[in-house]
Amino acid sequence: MALFSASLVSVYDTLPIISLLDSVRNTRAALDEFSELARQVWINPNSPLRNDEFFIPVLRTMIGSGFYDEASVIRYKYQLGLLLQNRPGHRANEIVYTEKDGTTGYLNSIQSEFTLLYFNNPGCEMCGQVSSDLKSSEIISGLVENGMLTVLSVYPDEDIGEWTRHYDEQPSSWIRCYDRGCRIREKGLYNLEAIPSLYLLDRNKRVILKDVSDVAQIEFAFVRFNGH
Repeated sequence: MALFSASLVSVYDTLPIISLLDSVRNTRAALDEFSELARQVWINPNSPLRNDEFFIPVLRTMIGSGFYDEASVIRYKYQLGLLLQNRPGHRANEIVYTEKDGTTGYLNSIQSEFTLLYFNNPGCEMCGQVSSDLKSSEIISGLVENGMLTVLSVYPDEDIGEWTRHYDEQPSSWIRCYDRGCRIREKGLYNLEAIPSLYLLDRNKRVILKDVSDVAQIEFAFVRFNGH
């Protein structure tokens, strides 16, 4: 598992970003321009190049630059705190989830080799597409069937009635659950600014892939793993 995690975490190398920041950190205008571009490329939920790790050094540079007022710095620090949660190679935050019958479960209690943590909303069109892609994936379905992978499908919002009405649209082989009391959002345990959101975790609940929405990335991760 260590080889798998390490090989994937390497795609988050931030050294080139830090080098770029060195060339703009001393000028407010240059830092503003760079950070705005970085926000559109690495933070925008619709960007195919979205990558929290690349934006972390940008926020740190902005916070320490002395260019911004107190309100802006507070905002940047809050965003940085969210991005520092559940980083690749680190353990994912615990989730206490509730199933339809009221049973309580824990992310850390899942014993399969891998866990696919899937935040979704039944009223979200893109969530419907991701759910369809997950169900039709031979790789993912095969891993679930042989017990190597658990899909933990979490509804993180308040309308449990709406979630219940769509409950049977997801496979019974998944753990279909909700976050009672919306604790994940309330406590900032995961950055849920964009849904759907997928996290691939190893047996020890270390993050392999963070906050992706493309099922092909999950499949490719397992293809790389099989290559080892």
